[in-house]
Amino acid sequence: MVAVDVLAFVVGVLIVALTFTSAVRTVVVARSETLLLPRVVLTSVRKITDPVANRTNTWEQRDRVLGYAAPFALVLLALTWIALVTIGFTPMFWAIEDRSWSEAWRISGSSVTTLGIAVTGDDFVGTTLEVVEAAIGLVLIALLISFLPTMYSAFSEREQTVSYMAVRAGTPPSGVDLLERFHRIGGTDDLREIWTRFEAWFDRLSETHTSFASVAYFRSPNPSRSWITTAGAVLDGAALHLAITPDLDPRAALCLRSGWTALRDIASAHHLELPDEVSPEDPISVSREEFDQACDRLAEAGLAVTEDRDRAWTDFAGWRVNYDAALVGLCAVVSAPHAPWSSDRSLRLQQTTMRSIMRSRRGRIRRLTRR
Repeated sequence: MVAVDVLAFVVGVLIVALTFTSAVRTVVVARSETLLLPRVVLTSVRKITDPVANRTNTWEQRDRVLGYAAPFALVLLALTWIALVTIGFTPMFWAIEDRSWSEAWRISGSSVTTLGIAVTGDDFVGTTLEVVEAAIGLVLIALLISFLPTMYSAFSEREQTVSYMAVRAGTPPSGVDLLERFHRIGGTDDLREIWTRFEAWFDRLSETHTSFASVAYFRSPNPSRSWITTAGAVLDGAALHLAITPDLDPRAALCLRSGWTALRDIASAHHLELPDEVSPEDPISVSREEFDQACDRLAEAGLAVTEDRDRAWTDFAGWRVNYDAALVGLCAVVSAPHAPWSSDRSLRLQQTTMRSIMRSRRGRIRRLTRR
């Protein structure tokens, strides 16, 4: 029995240690790390909310359902930490004295919540375990209390910029709308302020959305807006601006580089597989026809669009290829609302995949019928 007691105690220590380490790495360690427990909790919640969202009739209803996923996952993660600590200390209390599992569970639950409804008595080891578990429970609560304001501060700052962009690039946002609106109001020179502002925004986005990966799943108050489609509109606007105008604007180029670096970092934090290196000749999700239509629209609005469309397309594709896969992938990950040249690409990919599956199934049915 001594061996069993030691084994139970060691297992309990490992559960508590791993749980506490997960909490510290999630809340305190400011870097992107692969954490199993938060991923499992979020995936479990998404398995409930996604099917419900798929049965809704309108996008607004779908967005409302999806909006509950990240907050519920965050609360459930905190409860999971507490539950695992309680489970971990239960075999420790069972091992140190001859008591039942139910009594050990009662003491562990009393200690982690600091209720004091059950104690070990005058036993020194048991009392020490009670104090340690109570301290761990208080630390977990303190971490959660400090974590929530930090995360919601990052969310609030992000959404202020999303709303700022909605006035300038429309809802849903579009890079073409951005250039057209600034030209119509005679503020093309003010685009430099946009590139500078969003270069800094992308830097902050990379920091917050890799340190606290769950922030990416928090949805905008407006169902038609999203941080990722806003990012796509800014990057497309900068890429179009550099492609169709003869003068190279260094601010737009810096904004692009900051943007695609941020999106690739965030995509990596969400375990999206991206190529290590890209080439200007690699395919992108925007077609040449769509690019020509955008150029025609901007030319009709009065912008000085270059006549060398082939060169302009090559330049645009060379810029877009740097962020294309990350943008489309993140739109699919966070179920972004419809927006041109970003989330509509992921929807198109999903539809193509479903058509392929259906064709494959029909082919199998025909073969079985022939038999």
